[in-house]
Amino acid sequence: MLIVGAAATDVTENGYVTFWNLDGDKLGQNKSCKEDETLDANDLSSLNERVCAPDRRHHLHVQVEACPLPDNVVVNNDGSKVYVACEGEPSDDEESPLDDTITNPAGAIGVVDVTYSSDGQFQKAELTKTISLQKYIDGLSDEAFNTLKDKGFMLDGRVPKDQAAVDMEP
Repeated sequence: MLIVGAAATDVTENGYVTFWNLDGDKLGQNKSCKEDETLDANDLSSLNERVCAPDRRHHLHVQVEACPLPDNVVVNNDGSKVYVACEGEPSDDEESPLDDTITNPAGAIGVVDVTYSSDGQFQKAELTKTISLQKYIDGLSDEAFNTLKDKGFMLDGRVPKDQAAVDMEP
């Protein structure tokens, strides 16, 4: 199984997490994309700049609607959860992240639950939770928030604490 975040045509709309069937084996095992190239679903950094073109052995298994601009995906050890970085970038280059003439979704983290049959075959995937970065920031005291920024947490200085997630990417 190869798992990829795919943006919608309009990056402010929900994109998808796509699950590609690579010979029908259980997620988390090594899969061969080409005879000489092995993909490791437990080490997604091995997928950087690699593309497996679908063919008769590699086909789209399922597509799960996730969040605006799903980017990095990480799979837990047993393959039961997929965590998705939801970048939530603006619809256009902007002068300010608070420009109210454009759509700018907040950054978040999506959690996709994956289930398997008793014999280990993939059954389904479903977005079960979206973790709000704004909710985390709202829970911080002003002092803790300022400490984050002082320690290098990058945030546009024009963005107030109560709208910080529009300038955050996980």
